[in-house]
Amino acid sequence: MYTDTKLLETITKYVTIGTITVNADPAECKAVIRFNDDGLPVAIDIQGIAAEYTDNRGYKNTIYSDFTVNIPPFSAITAGFHSRLNNYIIVANDMLKASSPFGNSVNLHGNVYAGEVEISGNNYTLNIDGGYVISKGDYNIKDGASLNIGSVASVWANRINLHENAKANFGGNVYVADDLELKGPNAAVTINGSYFGFGLSDIPTQSSSIIVSGRNSVLDFANLKTLILAGRSYITGADSDTAPNPIDSIAMANSLSVKSDQIAYLVPDSMLFSITNNAATKVPNPSVWAQGSAVPETYLFDPDAPDGVQYTNLSDGSIGGLPADTTYIRLTLTPEIKAYNAKIVRRFAQLPSTGDIVIYYFFTFDDDNDRSRFFADYYNQNKDKMNEYLGIYFIPAQADRINVTGALNTDGYIYEYINAATGYELRSTAYSQHITTIATTYKKKYESLIATLFESGIPQPSETPFTHFVDLAKINADFSGASAPVEFKNSAGKILAVIVPDNYPGNFNLNSGDAYNDVNIVIACGTDANVIVNRNFDGLILSQGRVTISESLIAGALTDGNTGGKTYEAFNAVNASAETLLLEYMIGASKGTAPTDDDADESAKNWNLNDLVVHKNWSKNEQANH
Repeated sequence: MYTDTKLLETITKYVTIGTITVNADPAECKAVIRFNDDGLPVAIDIQGIAAEYTDNRGYKNTIYSDFTVNIPPFSAITAGFHSRLNNYIIVANDMLKASSPFGNSVNLHGNVYAGEVEISGNNYTLNIDGGYVISKGDYNIKDGASLNIGSVASVWANRINLHENAKANFGGNVYVADDLELKGPNAAVTINGSYFGFGLSDIPTQSSSIIVSGRNSVLDFANLKTLILAGRSYITGADSDTAPNPIDSIAMANSLSVKSDQIAYLVPDSMLFSITNNAATKVPNPSVWAQGSAVPETYLFDPDAPDGVQYTNLSDGSIGGLPADTTYIRLTLTPEIKAYNAKIVRRFAQLPSTGDIVIYYFFTFDDDNDRSRFFADYYNQNKDKMNEYLGIYFIPAQADRINVTGALNTDGYIYEYINAATGYELRSTAYSQHITTIATTYKKKYESLIATLFESGIPQPSETPFTHFVDLAKINADFSGASAPVEFKNSAGKILAVIVPDNYPGNFNLNSGDAYNDVNIVIACGTDANVIVNRNFDGLILSQGRVTISESLIAGALTDGNTGGKTYEAFNAVNASAETLLLEYMIGASKGTAPTDDDADESAKNWNLNDLVVHKNWSKNEQANH
C-alpha cells in the first residue's frame, strides 16, 4: 500500500525551492493491480496523483499523472514457500501415469507438469478442473480411458493421441505444438474452449493439425470458441527403407484430415506399368513385394521433355534416356497432373505380419497453392466417394458436431458438415498473417514453460522444471550415499516431507496409514524414480522420474495443499541429522527476466527501475482523466 505522505517525502528530497503538496483524497488516489490472462500480476497502476508546487514567489502549478509499476516475472523463496511452485501439485520430469482397471475417477486440483502424460483403463477418468497442465511430450489416452479438462484450465502439450475407445473433453485453452490425433476406433474429442495448434514448421513433427485415423470417431466442435491450426497434415513414409521417417513425409492440403484423404495423393493405377523386355503390365498402387525380393527401379517418363532426358530414376534422382534395365516400373506424367506442377515420389512401408515390402507412389508439391488447388479439385470431382469414406471415420449420427461456429484460422482445409443429403464440404482456409505471430508467441511460451514453468524467459540448455527448482548438488552433498528416505519433521515430530535419494531402491509409495501418512512434500531425485500415490494427497510431489496415480487412490482426489498451508509447513520442516530445512534444498536465488535488452539474462538479480516505472495521463494545471 502506498500513502501520500511517503510519496511526498520522496519528492521533497529533490525540491529545494518552494513547497509541494500531494493530493491525499482517497477518492482520487488508488492503486489497481492488473493481471494477465493466466491470473498472474503484471503491473500496479497508481492512479490519481496530483502534485501541487508553489514557488517562493507564490506561483502555483499542479501536475496530474498516473504511475505504472510493471512487475517482471520472478521466482523466489520467501519464508516458507516457493513463489512459482505455490500452485503446483505435481512436477514429474519423466511421466505422469494415471490408470485403473476398475473404472474409477481421479480429480486433480492444481497445476501439473509432466514429461509425458499417460491415461489408461476402461471407464477410468482423470478430471483436471483448473490451472496449468503442461507436458513436454505427448498425452496418450488409451484402453477406454477419459480425460476431462475444466473450463478454466490451460493445457500445453507436444501432441495428444487418443487410442481405441479413448475420450477427451477440453474446456479452457488447449495449446499443442504438433497434432491432435484420433488414432484408434471409437475415439472421441470434444473441444468447448479454444484450441491453438501453434506448430507452423514444414517439419511434420512440428506442424499442427488434427488427424482422424480411427474409424467411428467423433469430433465435437459445436461449442468451440476459437480454432487455430497453423500447420498441415502429413503422410508419413520411408524413402529407401522400411522405417517411417518424418523427413520423407508428404505434406497434405488439410489442417484437419482423415486417413482416407491419402487416396487423393496416390498415383492412379492407370499411370503405372511394369516393363519387362518392352512388354508392359499394369502395376497396382500400392503394390506388395515379398520380403527379400529385389524391387525394380522406378522411372518417371515425361513425354514433353527434350529428347534424351525424358526419364527420371525415382530411386536415385538421376535423369537420362531410356533405362538399361530389362525390368523396371514406368510412370507417365499426364498433362492433367503437370498442370498442378506435381512431382511423384516413391515411399516404402513394411507389413508387420509377414515383413513384406509395400511400395506407394504419391503426388507431392513444392508450392502450397498447387497442393491446395490439386486437393480441392480432386475432392470436388470425387465428392461422393470422399463423403462415403468420411462416413466411415466420422459417426454419421455425430456428423453435424464437426461444424466450427467460433473464430477460425487454419493453414489448410477442414471439413464442414452441411446436411445428410449434401454430406461434407471442404471449408476453405481462413488463414491470415497474424496466425504466424500468434504461433511464434506460443512456441516461445511453450519452450519456456517446459523448462522453467514460466511463460517467459530464456531456458538454459538441458534445463528441466525439476532441475530448475531442486538443488541436487546440495542434496548430494548433504546426503551422499543415502538409500533410505531423508525425513523432515515439524516440532511435534510428524514427518511432513521426504527427499527420496537417487539410490533409493524400487518405487516410493504414499499409502494411507503408513509412516508417511502426514507427508505433504516429496522430492524424488532419481531419473528412474517412481512416486506411487495410493491415498488422497494434499501437497506437492517433485520427481525427476515419474508420478503414478494408482487405482487405489483414496477419495479420488489430489488437492492443492496451499489452501491449508500444508506445503508451507512442510517446506519449514527440519531434518535432524543435517539440521536443515527442506526449503534449503530448493534453488532459491531471486531470478527474473530483465525488462530490457541490456540485461536480458534470466538469472539477473537486479531490475532497472527506470524501465519498470512509467507515467501516463500526464497533464499540467488541468484535471487529468483517469
